[in-house]
Amino acid sequence: MATEKVNPWAKEADSHGGKREYENIRDMRFKDNNTHNIRLLPSKDYEKEPNKKPFFGYVIHWVPQVNSTKGKPIIHAVDKRCVLCEYIAELWTEVNRLKEEEEMTDKSPEIVKLYKKISDVRGNKKYDMNILDRDDLFAKIKKDDKEESVMMPKRMPANKTIWKAVFDYAKNPKWGNPSDIETGYDFEIVTEGEGERRNYDVIPNRDTSPLTKEELAAVKRGYDLERLRKFSTSQDMVDILKNAKPPYNDLVDKIDSSDDNDSTPPPAKDDDGDGDDQPVANKREEKKEEPKKAVKEQPKVEKEEVPEKEEVKEEKKATEASEETEDINQYECRGEHDAKDEACSDCPVKGQCVEFQPTYRKAKELKIDVGVKRTVEEIAKDVKNAEPKTEEGDKVPVKRKKLPF
Repeated sequence: MATEKVNPWAKEADSHGGKREYENIRDMRFKDNNTHNIRLLPSKDYEKEPNKKPFFGYVIHWVPQVNSTKGKPIIHAVDKRCVLCEYIAELWTEVNRLKEEEEMTDKSPEIVKLYKKISDVRGNKKYDMNILDRDDLFAKIKKDDKEESVMMPKRMPANKTIWKAVFDYAKNPKWGNPSDIETGYDFEIVTEGEGERRNYDVIPNRDTSPLTKEELAAVKRGYDLERLRKFSTSQDMVDILKNAKPPYNDLVDKIDSSDDNDSTPPPAKDDDGDGDDQPVANKREEKKEEPKKAVKEQPKVEKEEVPEKEEVKEEKKATEASEETEDINQYECRGEHDAKDEACSDCPVKGQCVEFQPTYRKAKELKIDVGVKRTVEEIAKDVKNAEPKTEEGDKVPVKRKKLPF
């Protein structure tokens, strides 16, 4: 009986630590204000393991160091929480407490200070992928003491904007697995802006293109992605945190050396340190739920008289209240709400994100900076000021970009 063929891009990657074995890595480098044409490749072991994931996920926290402007990275698996993840969760809990109990706002000095701490070490989830860079396909390698030019893959460390778009297309039946050797397709990655303000648009090619013999040979020269990312050990974390700027140097005592080989996934919906999962408010919500249950515990007769719809309404109100206490400005993905995405459906700021989405799209069309360092209020103001008007003062509709499908 034939093995069922699965789309490995349709589900998020698992992560495993490993040893770096490649000295000269061809990394994909994106240029400012440019168009890059790439082809995502299957795993180099696709013949033996056809369902092996062709990507590798991890989380990076950049920890600010004393007498340094760059900081040092702490890297861990996507299914694991580190001491910094726990610290960020505590900071979010304090933010929520100050907003609820002290009635503070995002502009309150205490909360601004907490946001700065969160921003300094908040993790970024990335995925490494083997690709063919259509604009730089060949590299010289040594063979039998001679140099020859061969088609060589690159490793692409994809940021959230890129990998989320790739996974979304891969999950769409109209597009499917982009790295399939027969039915895969290329992507255009268009960059706009410079440096940290650079935006990425990921556009799939309409036409599928089977890999050629030369390209299949290049697949086998691809990197063993799991071996390229060495996760930080407890000792690595101690060394980095000892030299970290306050208050991160105080986290050294919280490191547990027994966690190095523990890949047990974290509690569901309780991780906000990886830059992708939403900030946790679970501790605050649990405190809220208990009093509500106590209030609803009434004599049986009265309880029977309460229609089920009322309970649903109360739950809905509780959810909406929870959303209102979160700050959408702390999310990279604000304005990118996708009703089919499970992460979006569980997002604490879903309501705000849906409301902001039209403004976000309009800002992209008008080429207004939508970087995470800008607030949604600033972006909305710029959109309002930038929208062209007729002599009568009516807004002129802005033409939208055509979708690639």
